[in-house]
Amino acid sequence: MSGTNQATPSQKLVYVIEDDAVNRLYMSKVIQNENYRVVSFESSESLLKYYDPKKEIPDLIFLDITLPGLSGIALLKMLKERPEGKQLSVVMITMKQDIDSVKNSFAAGASDYIVKPLKPEIILERIKSNIYIQIEEPLLKEMIPNLHFEDPALFNVNGLTHLAKHGYRCYPVTFQGIHMCFLI
Repeated sequence: MSGTNQATPSQKLVYVIEDDAVNRLYMSKVIQNENYRVVSFESSESLLKYYDPKKEIPDLIFLDITLPGLSGIALLKMLKERPEGKQLSVVMITMKQDIDSVKNSFAAGASDYIVKPLKPEIILERIKSNIYIQIEEPLLKEMIPNLHFEDPALFNVNGLTHLAKHGYRCYPVTFQGIHMCFLI
């Protein structure tokens, strides 16, 4: 385990679990340079020894699929079974591009999947998008009970027939006086 343990209250915490020392250091530096707090681990076992959700829960985890000992997917399943597991955002990192690896990762509870070699821009965008989802999801859940669904027949009246021709369905809603359309 390595990383910075001193954090300011506004810093987001990112765990990096990667057995390759060069990749682990590279990812940690890229993430730290954007003012995130990083704690890195070389194996699933080293994370399990360190991890205590009573002390801290990471805002995001980058997890290599291929690790010595306990695999990344096995570790992900273990983490997701814990009481705090549903709130963990985990981005799988790997050289594997086969569809089974992708499916297994998402089935185990991964929130994202990226293929090596990793570029700084990709790492940082994955952090931003996954943390943004964590912030926005509770707000959306709070809004849903206040939505008033209107008659979907209004779809054609609102001039959205072009979207309908392409297979989209609009469900008009009104929230706090604002008319919106959910496209499905």
